[in-house]
Amino acid sequence: PMTLHAVNNLGLVHAQSGDFERAGELWQEPLEGYRSAFGDTHPATLVAMHNLARLRLVQREFAHAESLAIECEAGNLQRWGAKHSERREAVELVVQIYEAWAEAEPKRGHEASAERWRLIADSFGQ
Repeated sequence: PMTLHAVNNLGLVHAQSGDFERAGELWQEPLEGYRSAFGDTHPATLVAMHNLARLRLVQREFAHAESLAIECEAGNLQRWGAKHSERREAVELVVQIYEAWAEAEPKRGHEASAERWRLIADSFGQ
């Protein structure tokens, strides 16, 4: 696990310096390692998944970002429950992905998806 954490941190350095390609390559390894070692709903796996989904959003790789973010949200729901802050962050990321995707590819249904997820995000404030 320490090696995975180190590689994850190195990916963060690359992301912060704007080298998103290298960051993505580096973040994929810890995600796979955490899944293998700890399972899909372990906090380290979920954080790695969230980071990689956010990176794919920045890279405008919407389908990949969507898949990772929805899996992350489901994992957080299973791990922490419906009202946990980690799930809220994952839901908000899904909304951001659909909003960006709708802007990039209008009239493809992403607006409706963003709205459905926005309703879930809004439920946290109640």
